[in-house]
Amino acid sequence: SIAKAQHRLTPALQRHSMAAAPAAPLPPSMAAPQPAAVSVVLPVYNAMPYLTVAIRDILRQEVEGGLELICAWDGGDVDAWEFLVEVAQRCGRVEVVDAPAPPTSSKPSATSDVPAWAPSQNPARSAAPRHDEDADHPAVEKSPCEPLSADAVAAARQANNTLRAVKYRDGLNRGQGAAMSLALARSTAPLIAQMEADDRRPNPRAFALMVDALRANGWDGCCSDARPFGATGRMRAYCDWQNSLTRPAELASNRFVEIPALHQTGVFTRAAVDAVLNATGGCYRDGPAPPFAQDGAVGSTLDVPVDLWWWLEFFARGLTCGRVRSPPVWKSASAVASMAWGRTR
Repeated sequence: SIAKAQHRLTPALQRHSMAAAPAAPLPPSMAAPQPAAVSVVLPVYNAMPYLTVAIRDILRQEVEGGLELICAWDGGDVDAWEFLVEVAQRCGRVEVVDAPAPPTSSKPSATSDVPAWAPSQNPARSAAPRHDEDADHPAVEKSPCEPLSADAVAAARQANNTLRAVKYRDGLNRGQGAAMSLALARSTAPLIAQMEADDRRPNPRAFALMVDALRANGWDGCCSDARPFGATGRMRAYCDWQNSLTRPAELASNRFVEIPALHQTGVFTRAAVDAVLNATGGCYRDGPAPPFAQDGAVGSTLDVPVDLWWWLEFFARGLTCGRVRSPPVWKSASAVASMAWGRTR
């Protein structure tokens, strides 16, 4: 079962794990609430109306022990934030926090509940856009999406699933990596799933099936197929190539060809996530490595998007990720504004 099964640490992660002496149990009245089994990290920027379906699909996932969906709003259209607040008021909570300082040459000290650092602006805007932000990506045609109400989304939720809506007080657009880092800092589960605001998870057992495969194989992560809708033939062929890579060795070797899987289709152990983020102060990298990590990060000067960096760093640390062929993530790339930015691909 998800809640009780113990994950076997791979040799690459044994150095990141420390055994702790068992503590005496607290009386029920004093015991802290049990953390969720899975934390889902979801950055949000200009994602309406697709966001409504993505949140509905996540909150109705059937995960033993429950899941917590943590949505980090990264500026942009305020209607997305307002929708998050509406849903969170029904099945979670809303948090507004102060942003940490941008990174310097000194490694930041450990913090609690907020990232150790954050850029002052979105690194993806460092290159000229390929087309207008509001225009469709050339490889996709905008797919119709009927928005769901906050009441409908909350009504579809499994009883032990919750939503946390969080944003920085200044409302600046800092980029996907900064939003993911903010959501991760609020997470509590031993397993971390990554999603994007225009994704669909139509199978309510999707996360449970991936966690079962992860544990059965002793992997550090498990991803699923992706099937794009509203895509051209070339985009579909790209996803077909990714989906053909199922064994950890295939995914690892093909990271030098292209991104071997959409990282938002994956579930990873928290130990693996911490290992990947170790060189960057516990934060997702978006662009060149921060100054304090230049000597300890893969391709430190490369201006890379989060997903490409994730896999390069993940496999460089000897971690393993396999794939389950079903159920897929249904991907709608037309909703992501970052597809317009020149440096993201």
